[in-house]
Amino acid sequence: MLKSSSGVRVVKHHLLSRLPDAPINLVIRVTRLNGSVFYINAEMIEFVEGTPDTVITLTDGAKLVVREATDLVIRAIMIYRQQTHQSPWDLAGG
Repeated sequence: MLKSSSGVRVVKHHLLSRLPDAPINLVIRVTRLNGSVFYINAEMIEFVEGTPDTVITLTDGAKLVVREATDLVIRAIMIYRQQTHQSPWDLAGG
């Protein structure tokens, strides 16, 4: 984990993105098959499957096909969840 010049925590994972002043990664960055980039709220992901394309199914039933490999999307979700579900003691460094 690194700190940016503004002191914001930065996790080095190319699928995770954040708003400029957010302390944690808020969304997962993915790429449609046509090359356009978009961002998904990790809390809205119900499951991820490889069919062989990576298909992300959201809680509302929407299905998104992305270029990223299934294991990379799952890793990004895991990092997001680790950051957002830390205890106050973890965040304080204790």
